[in-house]
Amino acid sequence: MVKFITKSVCIALISMLCVVSINAQTERGRPERMPLPQSHVTDINAADLFNSLRGDDSETYVTLKTVGSVYKGTVTNPFGTVIGSGAGNIQCLEFIDEEIYAVDWAAGGNRLGKISMTNGTWSTIKTNFSSDGVSLCYNPVDGTVYVSPWTGEDSESGIFGTVDLATGNVTTIATYPLDGNHTYFMAIDNDGVAYAVSNLTNQFGTMNLSTGVFTPTATLPFTINFIQNMTVDRETNEIYWLAQSADNGNAYYKVAKNGTVTFISSTTWEPRGFCIISEIVPPPPPCDPIEFLMVNYLEDCTGAELTYGWLEPWKEDFTFNIYRDGDLLVTLENENFYIDAFETGFDATIEHTWEVTVVCEDEESDPVSRTIEEGCTPPPPPCDPVTNAKIEITDCKTVTITWTAVANAVEYQITGATTATVTENEYTYEDEFETGTYEWNIKTICEEGESEEMIITMTLDCDQPGIKEISNSVSIYPNPANGIVNIYAKNFVKVEVYNTVGQLVETKTVPTVDVSNYNTGIYFFKVYDGNNSVTKRVMVAK
Repeated sequence: MVKFITKSVCIALISMLCVVSINAQTERGRPERMPLPQSHVTDINAADLFNSLRGDDSETYVTLKTVGSVYKGTVTNPFGTVIGSGAGNIQCLEFIDEEIYAVDWAAGGNRLGKISMTNGTWSTIKTNFSSDGVSLCYNPVDGTVYVSPWTGEDSESGIFGTVDLATGNVTTIATYPLDGNHTYFMAIDNDGVAYAVSNLTNQFGTMNLSTGVFTPTATLPFTINFIQNMTVDRETNEIYWLAQSADNGNAYYKVAKNGTVTFISSTTWEPRGFCIISEIVPPPPPCDPIEFLMVNYLEDCTGAELTYGWLEPWKEDFTFNIYRDGDLLVTLENENFYIDAFETGFDATIEHTWEVTVVCEDEESDPVSRTIEEGCTPPPPPCDPVTNAKIEITDCKTVTITWTAVANAVEYQITGATTATVTENEYTYEDEFETGTYEWNIKTICEEGESEEMIITMTLDCDQPGIKEISNSVSIYPNPANGIVNIYAKNFVKVEVYNTVGQLVETKTVPTVDVSNYNTGIYFFKVYDGNNSVTKRVMVAK
């Protein structure tokens, strides 16, 4: 296949762009165009430019016109060292997913393939490639690969479309006329915007990737002899260009997205394809704020409980700053729970605001705050059961029951052998008792509720008159319970806990039982008090 004009360009891709040079075609008549803004050229020191943007050792690959030589260099010197030759008549290069893809003008049909980054050798993916491609471009926004064709009269195809790199198949978006005027050397930046230089027109603009329509935005300030590679540096999201012009010959440029061209350096080489091996450098992960913050006063108003963090999944290795009313309280590592213990002088009756921020390497996230406007009101004191109950009986007729007074008691209810309500911690009544055992239950009544019952038992032998003192009482509280159950017995020995089918659950020799691991249901507590025992039913409710 004979090419009257060999131009090639490879444009920017995910971490670089590759473009190829093409011999300029004699200018043809073109329709009159509206004037565009004039671009301009400035000079810049190459070392200053690259040192300010990226490392000097960032790799580049260049293919030359003559024998398909492949050169490996750096951004400051793209024409470094030859690593291979005979790769073919490469029109464009593109770095995608750690490999270099290329289009070759091969005899009998174009080929899509890959070039080794080690020795420059060629491997074919697809022969008779559908597009006579001069630009192979990767869109990092959606992962789509585009091909833009050479449209000279000797072109095999003017298809602009997308490329399946696994098969080499092309899906057509537009078909350009083979008139040379529809050759566009294109590069797609990190934002998915396609920029292009139009062959024969010296125009710079944007390409609609959905339709293949080029929109010029500026006119370049020199006449292009060979349009070669335009590519994107993925680390800086800036466009670079190899081109030949009457002014600068083979030159290396930086192209701003408004069409301003900065001359970097010139070379005696005539490159076809060029790509910068650069990856998109993701910005540091945002210092995301937490997703929730809950603040609750402790029940006794001695502190506030903070729970904070993210919904699923929990994020690891984070540091949190916790503030109250604008003052930093504490910095915590990987803790999503904190108790703000009230300090001396802290007023629990007024409004307070807590804030939690996430601390990243060099920044702090936006705060998430929680304000509690109302103050904390301590709960009423518990309505405790009576303790230290005693019974005195005289001649099996006069019974006097006494107990330790409960501070916030309003009254006491007594049921059993007799029933009564009293306001003092003493109850006396007379009856004709017979030898036997009697039981009373005493319950404390407070304004906020009532206590558990205290069980008092009395065994009489009326054949022996006189004054007798009996001290035998048991109380179990709270009931229902879901945590610690307290047992009061004057002469506590042990407690045995049974389930509803009579199985022994556990035996304790201390007057507390932790039921937090019990299943919900009814249990029977058999309390041994001296030589006696009392069994009480306890509800465990979760």
